[in-house]
Amino acid sequence: MRKLLWPLCMVAVGYILATLSGCAPAEDLEQRAPAPSFIQLDRWPENEYTKHIPKPQDGEPDYAIFDALSGYYAIFLSDITRIEGERYIENLRQEGFIPRHIDAGEVNIGTILEKSGVYVGVSASDHGMGLYIAFS
Repeated sequence: MRKLLWPLCMVAVGYILATLSGCAPAEDLEQRAPAPSFIQLDRWPENEYTKHIPKPQDGEPDYAIFDALSGYYAIFLSDITRIEGERYIENLRQEGFIPRHIDAGEVNIGTILEKSGVYVGVSASDHGMGLYIAFS
């Protein structure tokens, strides 16, 4: 009997944790919120998220993803190098953003910076740069 109860308890605990963390079953999510929006870009977007960060001097805005439910806006740029991405990170620092985490490898760099409740995640390589903007 104990062998049968253990898996059932784990399933129940997993369901409760998923529900509490906002990760409900798929059918509930479909009824509650729209999917994140994919937006093709031909210029730097101006909105509530991007007004808090400087516009990159390098790269071409390619596309964005906006998720109103999760509260983030992500911008992806093409035609940019890792070095140019590192310059952008330095520009953010000069604007008062404080690095909270940095992970650099041979090919790419990723960092999370924060300023006054605005979080910016930057991931850059020689193939592009992604910016993730969220508020606390």
